[in-house]
Formats: sequence, structure tokens, C-alpha cells
Amino acid sequence: LGALHDSASQEADPAEQAWQAISRAPLAEGESSLQIRASADSWVEISDANGQELEMDLLRGGSDKYYHGTPPFRILVGRASAVRLAIDGETVDLPALSREDVAQFSWPLDLN
Repeated sequence: LGALHDSASQEADPAEQAWQAISRAPLAEGESSLQIRASADSWVEISDANGQELEMDLLRGGSDKYYHGTPPFRILVGRASAVRLAIDGETVDLPALSREDVAQFSWPLDLN
């Protein structure tokens, strides 16, 4: 019972999750959504194709942030091992893109 309580306390209340989902503005044509969850303090920089800075700050551990913009995105994540990133619901494999716990890349990935 204790283990069940511990795992439940780490997740957001279902009512809060539902409110967050409906309170986000709908995406404009051609936009994508990004979600970042930081388990420890991490530096994050995100800009979109229009040069708009979506984030350039230290995200505190426990932060759960949402953004939207026009891809491709330029992304830099310091302490990448403590960050979970999803773009349009697809989880990005930050460890595969990291070097010395820093991930710097454009999304969608240019695999050429």
C-alpha cells in the first residue's frame, strides 16, 4: 500500500492533468507542441523556426512545462539526463543525442 501511495503522490492529480489539457490554446496550422519535465535543475534553450525564444532559463526540478511553435526547433538541454522531452507526444531520446550530459540538436532531426 505504501508503494502505491508513493507512486500516486509523484504524479499530478487527474483533475489537474485534465485542466492543464483543456486550458492550453489549440495549435495553429503548422505548429508543434513540446512538453518538458525536469526531475532536477536543468538549463533549457528552445527557439523555433521564426527565431522566437520559447525558453531560455534554468528549469527547476519538478517543473513540467509546455510550449508551442513552428518547427524546426533548435534545442539545447543541460543536464539532459534529468529531462524528459516530448514533441507532439513523441518522446525524444535525449541520451542518444547527448554528449557529457548536454543535448544540442534541431528537431526534426536532420539525418543527412
